Amino acid sequence: MIPEQLQNLLPEVVEKTPTGLALFDANTLRLMWCNAAFFKQRKTPQAKFSEEIGKNLTEFFYDNDIDSVHQNVEIALTQGIAFDFGRNLKSFRGSPSHIEYWLYPIARESETPQLCMLVKDFSVQKLNDEITKKNEQIEEILSSMDEGLVAVTSNFKMSEECSNEAKRILGVETTLDRDLRELFLPENPTEEQRTFYTQLENFLATAFNLFVPEQFSQIQEKAPKILKVEDASDQSEKTYGLNYSPIIKNGEIQRIIITFQDQTELATLRSEKQSGWSGSAIDAVTDFCSAMLRNPRNLVDQCEALKALAKQNKAMSRSSLDTDLKRKLHNLKGSARLVGLKSLEYSINQMENLVLQLENNGDQDKILSSLEQEFRRFGTFAEKVLELSSNHGASHEASWSSLKANLEQMTQETSRRLKKMTKLLFSLNGQEPPACELVKIETCLQHLITNAIDHGIELPTKRQALRKPESGLIAISVTVSSSSINIIVSDDGKGINAQKLWSKALEANRRTGELPKDISMQELLALLTEAGLSSKDGATEFSGRGIGMDAVAHEVKNAEGSLTLLETSSAGTTFEVQWPIPCPQNTSVQKNG
Repeated sequence: MIPEQLQNLLPEVVEKTPTGLALFDANTLRLMWCNAAFFKQRKTPQAKFSEEIGKNLTEFFYDNDIDSVHQNVEIALTQGIAFDFGRNLKSFRGSPSHIEYWLYPIARESETPQLCMLVKDFSVQKLNDEITKKNEQIEEILSSMDEGLVAVTSNFKMSEECSNEAKRILGVETTLDRDLRELFLPENPTEEQRTFYTQLENFLATAFNLFVPEQFSQIQEKAPKILKVEDASDQSEKTYGLNYSPIIKNGEIQRIIITFQDQTELATLRSEKQSGWSGSAIDAVTDFCSAMLRNPRNLVDQCEALKALAKQNKAMSRSSLDTDLKRKLHNLKGSARLVGLKSLEYSINQMENLVLQLENNGDQDKILSSLEQEFRRFGTFAEKVLELSSNHGASHEASWSSLKANLEQMTQETSRRLKKMTKLLFSLNGQEPPACELVKIETCLQHLITNAIDHGIELPTKRQALRKPESGLIAISVTVSSSSINIIVSDDGKGINAQKLWSKALEANRRTGELPKDISMQELLALLTEAGLSSKDGATEFSGRGIGMDAVAHEVKNAEGSLTLLETSSAGTTFEVQWPIPCPQNTSVQKNG
């Protein structure tokens, strides 16, 4: 029994409730009455309200729901209640509403028993859930982007679209409602920074006031394309390339998306190319990129072959295919280090790790998939390198001075990363090596230098304890005759750990028995250059895979030269390389380096 004080309110409550209410004849299932909310859930125009009365209950649902509706009607009439969740209610415009509904039989004792239907539309809730999900997906994308992305509004404020990389680059935790000037113009700007910001502001002002938004592409040439920012992590200056995209709504540009990609390495590469830098490093990188673009599955195909070998032979390190692949990767990583392409070097290190996992019987399908993804990362980079090479023409002929400069730079970088101090000394006796041979011996020398720094030169504190100079020394002497190049590479490090190498060889079933007490330099060199053996306990970005000295031996053998270990002790190690000269001599002379 409804209280008397509520009876007068019921009509108003029934009409204003967001829940759809409808009465159907329990015998014919014809609609007898419904409130406004029911019509709204059906998206029925007010002029069509009267046409709804008299329709069969099943006409309000799609054909594939009719059996379920009949079943619920039967349950309601026999059990007193029935409900359903997630049905589609037909609308006047044909688009479905997602609803949950209840059926209650009422006035069962009267001559015209009725079914009361309560309908709750959760389309709005579903829409909100979808929006929330999409926002989460957008946030996830922005969080994982490798490039910076920000959005600028017409009042020069930043909107909520911002990648984590952009926050890192700009040095902020959020860009929302931050002023454009605040983010792009430091407190004490240089003249270059002022010029950049003026260009950016003028470009954006022009873009937001375009009468025809489609003209945006025509004014992009006025936009600044390069942003230089000091990286707080290593105090280095980073160069970013900028791109701009408009978001157009209702015939107006609402926001402008600015993306910036790290082009620091390419900028370095560009300046080196413009200044005439040359050598095997850039050639190796260019050849790699060119080969990748010609056949993106090149490395993946080799890894597929590795996978097949893995099933047949667990000792893959003895496989020529495996050794050749790892040697190529190791040489390319050294070339990337020479040129200063850290991202390329890092990715090659990742590939080396994945190849190592294949040897250790890891999840082969997963590893091969990761290898393919890592390999394809260089698609865009490769295009830029080749474009750069074609724009600036062929490299100038290699020279002794450029080889020295490249190896000195690599020595400094390698020492810095290994927290060591190393001096590199050169001496040249006789004629300058032919350009065609300089390109080849550069790869050999970079492996010998890296090996000396990583394995031989001690940390400064250790050297002090040994009463050695705090800074290690690597000396390279090159003597050129009419038929050969003689190279002596010596360091004052701790020498070769023969026992450690022998133990590694025992573990790999490459040797048996105890380390010979009188092991010769020749036998020790054979152990040192054997593929897959290293005195390191674990692989690092520089060593630990037994590839470095193997690569040197491989290069020398291909040149029909010789590699000799002259001496090794706690005072240091000395190698000699004899490199034959098959091509005509360069007549220039430059002594004592």
